[in-house]
Amino acid sequence: MAHRFITRSCAIRSFLVSFVVVGLAACGSGSDAKAPSYEIQATVTGLLGNVVVLQLNGRGDTTVSKDSSVTLTWAPTGFQYDVTVATSPTSPAEICTVSNGKGTVGQAAVKDVLVACSEQAFKVTASVTGLIKGSHLPLCDRANDLTCENRVSVTQDGVVTVTPILADAGLYALQVFSQPVDPPQACTMSNWFGAIHATDATVSVVCTTLRITGKVTGSQVAGVQVSLTGELTATATTDSGGNYVFDKVANGSYTITPTLPTTSGWTGWVVAPTSVSVVVNGADAVATPFRLIAPGCVAAWCAGGPNDAIGGGNTVWGTGPDAVWVTGGAGTINHWDGAHWSQENSGTTNTVLKVFGNLGEVYAVDTAGNILHRTGASWTTLGNGGTISITKAAPIGPSDVWALSYGSDTGYAVLHWDGKSWTTSLNVSTDYEVFKPTIRDLWADDSSDVWVVGQDMTDGHGIFLHWNGISWKPRKTDGIFEPYTVGGSGPSNVWAAGYQSNAVRWDGSALSSPAIGRSLLFGLWSDGPTNVWGVGYRGLTVHWDGQTWTYPDTGVIANLGGVWGDGPNDIWAVGDMILRWQQ
Repeated sequence: MAHRFITRSCAIRSFLVSFVVVGLAACGSGSDAKAPSYEIQATVTGLLGNVVVLQLNGRGDTTVSKDSSVTLTWAPTGFQYDVTVATSPTSPAEICTVSNGKGTVGQAAVKDVLVACSEQAFKVTASVTGLIKGSHLPLCDRANDLTCENRVSVTQDGVVTVTPILADAGLYALQVFSQPVDPPQACTMSNWFGAIHATDATVSVVCTTLRITGKVTGSQVAGVQVSLTGELTATATTDSGGNYVFDKVANGSYTITPTLPTTSGWTGWVVAPTSVSVVVNGADAVATPFRLIAPGCVAAWCAGGPNDAIGGGNTVWGTGPDAVWVTGGAGTINHWDGAHWSQENSGTTNTVLKVFGNLGEVYAVDTAGNILHRTGASWTTLGNGGTISITKAAPIGPSDVWALSYGSDTGYAVLHWDGKSWTTSLNVSTDYEVFKPTIRDLWADDSSDVWVVGQDMTDGHGIFLHWNGISWKPRKTDGIFEPYTVGGSGPSNVWAAGYQSNAVRWDGSALSSPAIGRSLLFGLWSDGPTNVWGVGYRGLTVHWDGQTWTYPDTGVIANLGGVWGDGPNDIWAVGDMILRWQQ
């Protein structure tokens, strides 16, 4: 019994040991063992910018700052991968392209993913408008093609590429190599120079057809033939207003010459000047006007225009031979356009004292202190002086007008308009009571050079009051002098004249009294020390050429009080009638 039990126990023990050994062996070689992982690597080349950021399957940023091979992850066999560029390099801008970026991990490391970076290429284009189809417009980029050997020819409106490849921050400087000539056009560029900023650049090119316009002024202006010579040759004929046009001209220098008709109605007429020069440079050009002078009116006074029905005027001023204004009572403003007189609606019933210009605009001032602005052929009021009354005005600009006023209680005063209100700058009768002054006229060159003239009634000497921008300073003539008018061209060329047969001149340092030889002058004008004109009683006119006085005969007995010139060869005088002197 015992033996049998022992034998059975040993057999059981042997079975259990064998079972454990077999079980352990099965665990060591079964399917639950860890699978091997393989490296996924990317190689970056050509990196010049700051960094490139890579992603694997849209996650896990890997930043690369220089050419190198980087490990993106480790993955087992069968793992699917997709390598992409999440952020491209800047400074300079580059485009990084991934090759072999998609696949499945096999039984080895993945090392063939390549990321190749290269500078991003941008282009410079030109957007052309206004070019006549079929024209030839060559464009080039001087910054990248100094001699313009690779210029691009444009033949119609549209967008063309001038510089096809340009790196970020690269400079460009587009240029019109030559202008279209058939027909002539002027093509101009905007934003033509610059640097690429991580995007393509477009330069705007606008082409226009150029023209030269001009005018012949006078009392009969239609039918004058005008010849153009220079870059091209052409002829034109003036219309009823004396206007002419040369279309489709090229850039360059030209000479324009008028020729008067040979018919009997033109006998004795003269045109001045005989020719003018004009330069066309990328924009329309306006030629200096020609003046037609009637027979017998060369270097002589004649009626100021074909229509003397407007009568005379108080003052005269203009911007050229085809733009002259004459003022008068009851709001009268008459305009000469080079061929005809017309009355403009001033919008006031007061006497208009002066028309003046500032920055290309035309203004006027009346006896109530109203400042008027011309728009088209009508006038509007910019500002007014309320209840003031002024007798003379010396305007500089719409916000800078000097004037004289007189009141039986207040006496003589100098007023100033600053664009908002009139204020008293000088109460002459009070501040210079010792002179018992009589004030007659004033003239202003600018805000720091204003002259007021009158007479000291205690001794008869002339009074000159000068505003220097800070204060008034009085000066007196050495002898008897009763001025009626003052004018000039600058701080060292100021003239006054009046009852006596001498003038008084301020040369910038002292007063002098050159003899005129004529008296009773009511108006003065000068554009320089060698060109001074005066007008006065019964048609009197005088001229100073820097050396001597002359007395051009007007042939009339009308009193004249206003004078203005468009240079030394075209002088207007107004009063009881309108006269013009030309040569």
